[in-house]
Amino acid sequence: MSRSALRDLPAIKEDLQEGELEKRLKTCLKILIDFEDEGFPEPLPTLASSLLRPFYYQHRSKTIRMLTLCLIAEVFRISFPNPPYSNQEQQMVLPMFVSSLQVLEEPGASSYVYGCTLLETLSTVSVFSLDGCADTLSDLFKLFFTIVRPDHSTKVRQCMIHVMSSVVQEVSCVSQELLDLILINILEPAKSEMTSSYALAVDFIRAASTHLEPYIQLFFNNTLVTGKSSESEVADRIYDLILELYGIDPSLLLSVLSQLEYKLKSTDSDERLQVTQLLAKMFALKDSKLAFENKTLWFCFLGRFSDVSSDVRAECVKHSKYYLAYHPDLSGDLSSMKGFMTLRKVFA
Repeated sequence: MSRSALRDLPAIKEDLQEGELEKRLKTCLKILIDFEDEGFPEPLPTLASSLLRPFYYQHRSKTIRMLTLCLIAEVFRISFPNPPYSNQEQQMVLPMFVSSLQVLEEPGASSYVYGCTLLETLSTVSVFSLDGCADTLSDLFKLFFTIVRPDHSTKVRQCMIHVMSSVVQEVSCVSQELLDLILINILEPAKSEMTSSYALAVDFIRAASTHLEPYIQLFFNNTLVTGKSSESEVADRIYDLILELYGIDPSLLLSVLSQLEYKLKSTDSDERLQVTQLLAKMFALKDSKLAFENKTLWFCFLGRFSDVSSDVRAECVKHSKYYLAYHPDLSGDLSSMKGFMTLRKVFA
């Protein structure tokens, strides 16, 4: 739609009857959604400033409130990257966007369509990268993982992923709190009890892996090496996280594998046992290529077959049937391990 069409934007006034106001807001929304020209058209500033009046975004009518937020989002889209709002005004609007998206929890609700419209617009423009909005970002991620449902369309799920991906791409730093909100959804009990949240987290991690990788690596480095992640809610489940992330995107763990190799040689038998349990599962996964892509780690793991701890030795072969069934090319390496054949019979 061309700039001339914006001359047809109807005036919105506080003294309009509720029905007429809703009608005019719907007309404005349709015009703005169809507008695709570059630059900020002249008729828009008046509408943009009007929309920030409490009368509209705090209106008693939920439909009018939703229409107002949809229109503000369209103003952001059309004027990107220079919205006609001050930083203070933007910081005021962003939490309203998040709270308005709550309607997506009820696909059958009358306002659901406006929630979808708002979400779709927000997925096309970076509005959540403003400094000083850490709490809003946490609320946004928490909301998506809470409200996502099996009956949400693929489009709705993809828009959620686009919005979250835009955040981790544009913000100056992904906080540990935000990272925890993502990672906790790939662990039990969320994995089994909140399957939609788990699936959304998996798809998001895969889509945003390039931008998440440095933060995930820093988290693992702090936890495995320096022990500085006490503020993280998932630090005590580090090995569960490694296993889950390996199944999602192995490339996220490239820097972690060398740390696991180091811990396999720890003088602490409990630590060796934990890492051996983890790697035994990773090597045994049906689609795992870890033993072939990281021979150093594989042979270091094989060395645990001769560990002084019987628990560690037993753990090495606990998954032996899977090694042989899924990765028969490894049988030569395994059969040469001292005690392998005897222990294999025990766990067969």
